[in-house]
Amino acid sequence: MNLLQKLIDETKPWYYINSDITAEHFPAPKKLRKGKIIAYEPKLTDGVWTSKGMLKEIKEKGYEPVNLYEMLEAKKTNPEIFKEGKWYCAFGQLWQDSGSDRRVPRVDADSDGDFRFSLGNFEGDWHSVHVVLCLCDCDEQPLETKTLKSDPSPLSPLDFPNLEQRIKELEDWREKVVEAFRK
Repeated sequence: MNLLQKLIDETKPWYYINSDITAEHFPAPKKLRKGKIIAYEPKLTDGVWTSKGMLKEIKEKGYEPVNLYEMLEAKKTNPEIFKEGKWYCAFGQLWQDSGSDRRVPRVDADSDGDFRFSLGNFEGDWHSVHVVLCLCDCDEQPLETKTLKSDPSPLSPLDFPNLEQRIKELEDWREKVVEAFRK
């Protein structure tokens, strides 16, 4: 059993799990960071927020978005973070689907108590129901890491020193894919 399936099993029950949430689409990172995870609600502009605006906002605050594995680890060890009626996003790891949409892992904590494990659209608008899970060193403690036994994705966000470079690398990769299909 791979690490992703193990974490999914350890965080049951799930009302729904998107079939595209796989270890192939979201490979385990080289390191699983440990630290305080917070649920951050970005500033809304006209009732929405954008991914790029939110990434800039959390960077200014010194936060780092969690990846899929860190989100599941938080659900396992700190389930109180996942309050009903909010949808929790892990912007630290993206997957590009066959339609060239960049997808963001998300845990939906529905008001009826059900949990859905789904994917949001990075390029889409986000609303007040969406919350971003972030790692922070709020206690001025450096973030610890736990080494994982896995092969990292060539697009693993932990391979890049900053968020802007992560986004640029994904955009460059997308352009190469689109160009290859045009030939």
